[in-house]
Amino acid sequence: MSRIRQQRWIFKDRSAVVSGMFGIPISFCLLILVIVMLGIFILTWLIEGKVLIKVIGFNLPIVIKIMSLVSTLALFAFLINSTGVIYFVVLSTLIYFISHSLLLSGLLEFFFKFQEFDEPFANMTYYHPSNLDFYSVIAICMVRVLLGIPFSYYSLVLFDIRKAGGSGFRRIPAFKLEKTSLLEQAKALKKRYEYVVKRVAIFEMS
Repeated sequence: MSRIRQQRWIFKDRSAVVSGMFGIPISFCLLILVIVMLGIFILTWLIEGKVLIKVIGFNLPIVIKIMSLVSTLALFAFLINSTGVIYFVVLSTLIYFISHSLLLSGLLEFFFKFQEFDEPFANMTYYHPSNLDFYSVIAICMVRVLLGIPFSYYSLVLFDIRKAGGSGFRRIPAFKLEKTSLLEQAKALKKRYEYVVKRVAIFEMS
């Protein structure tokens, strides 16, 4: 358990990280995270409309929901075996985190303002609706947003692994992959050096 806890320590050198949560390889860890985020999105899509209409009188515009879906699906780009794609994934995660945080804070701000204006009328009619459903939806959405933090970190770990020539689907840290890559480069440089020495010798003899 202590080994797994050390693997998840966010300040650990990324090139030394062997695996993600619960000892799962980095790419599988990212895949699980993004599937959970997509699953939570589908769940909230199904239930938030009724809850928002009941509590504040309107639903979110379909454009916002589509943009949220696109920003979530963009995270699947890490499956492309390329180092450059990770830049796009990290940027998408940042946009995902900021946009959804602003959306949730805006909803909460509007909800509290709505409650202030609605409270006198509710007291007059003795009608006090339960807001538990609303808070439950917000809590689920917050979990989805917070999952973007470990996703971003493990994306950076995957970047180091890809840069060293790995795929992230095996429990091999970046520095071991880099060691193998450097040995191959050293062999190639040695062959190149021998070739250049022979060419120089031929040139000097002519």
